[in-house]
Amino acid sequence: MAYRLAAERSDRIAAVAAVAGGMMVDAFAPGRPVAVMHIHSVDDPRALYSGGLGPPFPFTNKRVNHPPVEKTLERWISFDRCPSQAVASPTLRGRPGSSDEGNSATKVVYGPCSGGAEVVLWKLTGSGHVWPGGVRDRYKRPLGRSTDLIDADEEIWEFFARFTLP
Repeated sequence: MAYRLAAERSDRIAAVAAVAGGMMVDAFAPGRPVAVMHIHSVDDPRALYSGGLGPPFPFTNKRVNHPPVEKTLERWISFDRCPSQAVASPTLRGRPGSSDEGNSATKVVYGPCSGGAEVVLWKLTGSGHVWPGGVRDRYKRPLGRSTDLIDADEEIWEFFARFTLP
C-alpha cells in the first residue's frame, strides 16, 4: 500500500516505508522523487527477499509472487536519481546468548537524491516475516524469528520526520 501511494500520489506523499513487503503496483510513474525506507530480512519465509512464489497463506491455497526487494529499490534509486554507490552503516549483530543471537541488521543508504529524497534499506538476517522491535516470536512457526536489533517504529518515525512536501 505504501509503495502504491508513493507511485500514484507522490504529490501528497513525501516519504514511505515498507516492512517485509514488496512493491506490487500496476503502474510506476511518480510525479516527483519520494524518500523510501524498506526493512526486510533475507530470511523472511513468507515475503521472499529474492522474490518468487511465497508459501500458501494459512488455511488456504493462496500464494503471492513477490518481487525481489533490491529490484524494487533499484527502481526508486533510478527514479529519485540517487548515487549508485550506497553507504552502509556498521552491521548490528545479536549478542551471543541473547534472543537476537544469529540475527544481524545493516543499514544501507542511497543519497542524497533528487529533491532531497533518500532510499534506505535495512537488510536483516536471521529474523523472519516480523515487525522488528515488535512482539517477540509471536507465531514463530509460520513467520520466523523476531528481532530487537532495530525498532521499526523508531526507524520509520525518524526517517519520516526528515522529509516534507515541497
